[in-house]
Formats: sequence, structure tokens, C-alpha cells
Amino acid sequence: MPNPSHPYVDLSVEDFCDDDTDPYADVRYWSKLPYWTAEEGTALSFGYEPRVVAAELLPHRDHPFTVEYEQRRERAIRAQDIGQLQAHILPVDYINWAKRGGVPFPSNLEGAVREQSKTKNGTEGVETVHPRARNTTSKILLGMAMAGYKYDPAKRSHVSKEIADDLMKLGIPVGDDTVRKTLQEAANDVGHLVKSDAELGRTPT
Repeated sequence: MPNPSHPYVDLSVEDFCDDDTDPYADVRYWSKLPYWTAEEGTALSFGYEPRVVAAELLPHRDHPFTVEYEQRRERAIRAQDIGQLQAHILPVDYINWAKRGGVPFPSNLEGAVREQSKTKNGTEGVETVHPRARNTTSKILLGMAMAGYKYDPAKRSHVSKEIADDLMKLGIPVGDDTVRKTLQEAANDVGHLVKSDAELGRTPT
């Protein structure tokens, strides 16, 4: 029985798909894909099937569900614009980004994605870094980039190239795209620990 206090209690399947179409996501299928688009991640964050529920298929532009869907989709697209999310988003990266931003995510799909990620690491022979070690490394990388290069994960900048150039001077060739991705992964892992300018008593630049 629907929860009468749920914000989308009045949303019927007929609002966005045929009567005989299952609107709920195929967890097994989507958890095994190598990447999601922003559109797919948005639909999946609601637990819906991206091949059924998509921006161009949603009627009633003022419907609460449609408004919320468009807002979540816009946030993901803008996150891609500033490098917080890649064009081809790893499923686990989308989930981490969404939850960090307060966007709820279906527990069954999240569990399947994380389990699939562990399985891939095992079958492909990729060394799995202990979570605590990765967390510490992320703290060090993000702290050094922010303190030494004024890196801000939420802003587009040339910091990645600056770091890559400095590494090259030291005889350590690393592409700026790799630096950018590594810094973003660190921000995804521990960015929530970073104090704001107000907390540090600084005037934002």
C-alpha cells in the first residue's frame, strides 16, 4: 500500500509508460554495465528503468516527479561540466557522488553495483587497495593539492596541468587528465571532510 506521505504518491505508472510496461530497473543488467550516462544514473537513482523513464518521455512538466527528475539530471550534467563526474560514469562513482550530495539511491542496486565492482577486481587481477589505505592516500593527495595549488574540486581550473607540469620537471611523467581524474577520485572519497572558508575564517576568493 502506498505511503500517503510519500511526495510522489499520486504518480502512476501510466504517467510515463504503457500500462503493461515494467518501469522498475533491471538491477542485474544495470549493475554489470561498465558505465552509466547522466540520464541513466538519474533514472536509476529513483529505481526506474532508464529505457522506460527518461527526460523526453516524462509528461506533465509541472508534476513533482518530473520536476525532481529534471533537477537531479541537471545536477549530474553540471557535475560532468566541472569534472566531478566523467562523461562515461562508473556506476560506483555515480552512486558515491549522488549520496554525497544527499540524493537517495536504491539499496538493492547500490549493493549489486558494489558487489559487481568487487567481483571485477577479483576476476581481472586488479589489486584491491584496503579502504583505510585508500582513504589516507586520498586525504594526503587532496590536502596537498588544496594547500599547495589552491585546488577546489567544485571549480574548473588549470591545477591538474600545473601539477602535471611540475611532475614532468621532476622526471615523473603523468598526464594532466590522469592527474585530474586522480584528484577527483580523492575529492569523491574525502571531499566531505574539507572545511569551508567560513569554518576556516577565510574570505572566499
